[in-house]
Amino acid sequence: MWFRIILFLVSSLLLLPYGSTGQVSNYSIDFPKFSIPPRPVYIKYLKERRELAYVDYREGLFIPCDSVDERKVEDHPVPLQPFLLSKSWQLIDSLQLVDRGILVYLPREQTVDTWHEMITIQRIDSEGQKSMKLYNSILKSRSKECGEALVSEIKIKGDNYVISQMDFGQCRNFDERTVLSLIVHPKKLIMFQYTLWKVDFISRDRPDQSRVDEVTEFLSGIDLVAGKKLEEVIDN
Repeated sequence: MWFRIILFLVSSLLLLPYGSTGQVSNYSIDFPKFSIPPRPVYIKYLKERRELAYVDYREGLFIPCDSVDERKVEDHPVPLQPFLLSKSWQLIDSLQLVDRGILVYLPREQTVDTWHEMITIQRIDSEGQKSMKLYNSILKSRSKECGEALVSEIKIKGDNYVISQMDFGQCRNFDERTVLSLIVHPKKLIMFQYTLWKVDFISRDRPDQSRVDEVTEFLSGIDLVAGKKLEEVIDN
């Protein structure tokens, strides 16, 4: 039940993998349609670096984080409640999502029925797409759905990432909300590496400028590390 609720909430704003071709869907889908074999994202808190690491076997997404509340899962500490953006967040614990590279966080005092803010992290098997190409693809799809009800801007563009803001009015599959997003690809591609990472901050309320600036700074502090550099960080 948790899986279906969360998937319905985030699927209109994320690209969710399905089918054996690696295509992506813009809308809600049921779990049985997944046919991609599970490839979990592992979560580790690096206390000395004050970072959360979300590690695929090819790369790791490192997110600045001052502290976490951990719990034991099979004798291993799992950072399920990180302190981010001036709040403590809870991981919505669905292994069916995490096993496919999708992580969803809500503020601890909010639920799937009452949430006002959400952070989502997704690993996307992108078949070699780079960040700007995926952003343009998303913008084209959203514009087709929402027309003038969508206002979008690129806030920061780097060599391997783009940070954007999309403000949605009420339109078809989208409720009124603001989405600040980071899309990042590895700085140096290695063999068989076709992954993008997408981090979204979603607000049901129109955030004021100070909150937008805080989230933008948070997103710009996220780093994607691959190859030997990843091994050095994780091993230490």
